[in-house]
Amino acid sequence: MATSEFKRAHLGITSQLILAILYIWPVTVIMSFSLSYIFGCPRWLELPWSELGDFVEGPEGRVYVSLGLYPAVLCYDRSGCFVASYPVPDIKHGIDLAVDEDGNLYCWAGEILIKNRDWDDVGEFWGPCEQWMLDESKRPVCVPPPGPWRPGILELPVNRVLTRPVKAGDVIFTGHGFRRSVFACRDGSTLERHGLSLLRKSEDGKLLATYGTAWYLQMARFPFPAILGWPALCLFLVFRDAYQDFRSHWRRK
Repeated sequence: MATSEFKRAHLGITSQLILAILYIWPVTVIMSFSLSYIFGCPRWLELPWSELGDFVEGPEGRVYVSLGLYPAVLCYDRSGCFVASYPVPDIKHGIDLAVDEDGNLYCWAGEILIKNRDWDDVGEFWGPCEQWMLDESKRPVCVPPPGPWRPGILELPVNRVLTRPVKAGDVIFTGHGFRRSVFACRDGSTLERHGLSLLRKSEDGKLLATYGTAWYLQMARFPFPAILGWPALCLFLVFRDAYQDFRSHWRRK
């Protein structure tokens, strides 16, 4: 009898634990979207990497990452620990990032926002432009995109600045859909795109740090496995109720 009671208590605790996890799963997804879109992404809110947009290394080795689904830029320290989330006003064109040699951060999201290390405003520029460069005073200016290629004319894609901090005269943003795969850091290490994560490697290829979705946010990555939260919860509730009905029926017999 004691063994039977223990098994029932153990089963009840396990059931409640699974139910709690399945409730937390969709709630985490809803909280991520609602807090980032409705409440302007508070700085303490860590988000899952559902889509890796752009990335750069800023002052003091801090890594800044834009996520395609959220109007925010995430900041991590050199070792990969989360520091803060910073809101951006618009994501209809995605969020592109750049950093200059002075440590100023440039965020292109329909307009160009210039931020310092603490994400305080330094400047703001807006215009219907698909290509921006820094003038001699480190101000973004709109430049016309290169013309179509013709035989005898060499027109290379303007992506040479995408792997390092920018300086005066560099094109910082272009609407040609270039996808950053690597960024050269000031200490000689590199940040490399690896699926939905970043790897920091030393000059000799040694892995120094990994950046990505924290383990406790893995289930909130959209679309998968985030969209499975509600179906999993519903299936568990149906199964639990069916099991309880079966036990009640069996006891009556």
